[in-house]
Amino acid sequence: MRGSAIFGTAVLFFLAVSLLSSLPAESGNDAATHSQSWTATSGVALNAELIGTDGRSALLRLEDGGQIHSVPLSRLRESDREKALAPGVLRLPPVDFSRPPSAAQIGDLLRFGAQGEWFPLAAHLQAGLLTSYGAQHSASLERWYHLYRWIDLFQDKPFHADLAPDSGSFGENWSPELMLSVCRDAEFSREFFDLISPYDRMEEVSRILGMLHRAGPEVFEEYKSLALAIAVVHDQSPPGGWPLSVPGGLLPSNLMPPQDTFAFFVSSHRGGRLLLDPRRLPARKLRFMVDLIAPEEELLWAQQAIRPGVAQFGRTYSTVRYDHRRYGPHLPGFSEPWPHDDYRLQTIRRVGGICGDQSYFATQVGKALGLPTIYFSGYGDNGRHAWMGYFEGSSRGWNLDVGRYAQNNYRTGNARDPQTWRTIDDHELHFQQHHLHHTRAYANSRYHSTFAREFLLAGRESSALTAARRAIDAERRNRDAWDLVAEINRGNGRTAAYENTLRGAANAFTHHPHVRAHYRGLLADHYLDHEEFTQALNLLLQISQDTRRDRPDLSIHYARRFLEHARDRGDVNDLVNAYRQILSQLRGHISGSNFLHEIAMPFLNHLHANGHTNEARLLFSQTRRQLNVPQNTLAGHRLEELHQTLR
Repeated sequence: MRGSAIFGTAVLFFLAVSLLSSLPAESGNDAATHSQSWTATSGVALNAELIGTDGRSALLRLEDGGQIHSVPLSRLRESDREKALAPGVLRLPPVDFSRPPSAAQIGDLLRFGAQGEWFPLAAHLQAGLLTSYGAQHSASLERWYHLYRWIDLFQDKPFHADLAPDSGSFGENWSPELMLSVCRDAEFSREFFDLISPYDRMEEVSRILGMLHRAGPEVFEEYKSLALAIAVVHDQSPPGGWPLSVPGGLLPSNLMPPQDTFAFFVSSHRGGRLLLDPRRLPARKLRFMVDLIAPEEELLWAQQAIRPGVAQFGRTYSTVRYDHRRYGPHLPGFSEPWPHDDYRLQTIRRVGGICGDQSYFATQVGKALGLPTIYFSGYGDNGRHAWMGYFEGSSRGWNLDVGRYAQNNYRTGNARDPQTWRTIDDHELHFQQHHLHHTRAYANSRYHSTFAREFLLAGRESSALTAARRAIDAERRNRDAWDLVAEINRGNGRTAAYENTLRGAANAFTHHPHVRAHYRGLLADHYLDHEEFTQALNLLLQISQDTRRDRPDLSIHYARRFLEHARDRGDVNDLVNAYRQILSQLRGHISGSNFLHEIAMPFLNHLHANGHTNEARLLFSQTRRQLNVPQNTLAGHRLEELHQTLR
């Protein structure tokens, strides 16, 4: 927006002439004083509050709508230029975005903000960033962007409220040294803003980082990524029953305290007891290491008693002898609870256990030895199973198949992301470590999608769409860019554009079935929301057709989504017909246990509970014939339970 324009209205004047950045109304502090009239050299006038000036531009907050604009003084009439430069007006520090910020400049900006001026400083930097954005990836602009993001976090009401909703105190417990440390560290800044999510409790993240820094600034500097991983994992408690349910309160319900976790890993590394160097791992990996739940004395035992090499660590899973007495067809529900008086790692190794105990043991031992580890569970031909994965190092990546037993067809492993405690699967983890995320094309695409988000936040939708399309052109497999375009089109009611965006996104991820299915699922949801029942059914059946061999869990997931909609419509015939189509579509390609758990049991029980037992019985007979579930398996046991219910 560097060109001139015809100024028909005040809004057009500030959009076309000001080289502006518009920020959301109500962003920033409550320092509003009074509005004044401002007139452009073209004669267009409007009322706005003057926030400050850097000697070249005036930062104005409009009376109508509260948007904030940076207006070149040369575009104002002479009397208004004098008004903007009058004594007492806040003088904003001049910034040159063509060069990275120097260490001294960062210090000066932080001192300026700490004087109660975080809001005008953040607005000033955002305005300059969006004005300076161009078609080419600029390392200098990216560096300024991360500095702007820190300053935005430090203000009372961050512009990026989705990542710090009403935090109001991020950095309050930080020393000036810690502020300088993170803001000057380009790599840590990139890591921090790539990692944080709307699910993080930012005030608690800030408190933990401040606490770890105060305990030892030099140690914090050396293990900064470890501190970050601990902060984003320990900002909230894990859900009940994680990683598995053990009766009698024998398993701790909370993580080891963050300061103890940090001290444990630092001392373990310095004592040579870790298999990988935590200083060389990013926080995105380390978050799967710092979610310790076993007590420290057990972890210290593991470091002494179990010393495999990284490549041989997978054998740790099978060092726990399988206890066949606790699992078998002669037992109700096929699993007997833990029968011993304690659940220490030492005890598990001595007395043995079933798959959940083996996975818990191996994941906690791996973390004790400095390996990121993940506890997985999933359905296969023989019912539910637990296994584990661990990070083997930068050259080899993740091994997610320890104890998976390929012959039993466990296609998808589900786990908890310790940063958010939301479910994540092994396919998404594989996608996150895909080589495309380390290419120059993807870095360029991320640059554009980052600024696209910033333009949208600033109310400049057209510029946001332009930047997002540049991101897609640079690398079509950038989910953030597709999501932003879809968000804008949906928000504006552009139905055809929204549908085309979802189709385009699905086509971009042909070789990543779970991402492709996600966008097609959103399109199916869109059809269902608009009562386009036939189109939704056809699309969901197409998803099932494409994923039933390699990703039967996706087939189940989207089939269930459609059946839930048919159930909610209240038409029994719709539900019965949809169930039959799904059963026919998926037979021979899914585990009977998963189908019974996710589809047959909930929907046939629903029919039975609502007085449609005859329909439920007919569907049950078809289900039993087509699934061909073996007896003396968990699936067979569940099938018999359902049969007894419907008799």
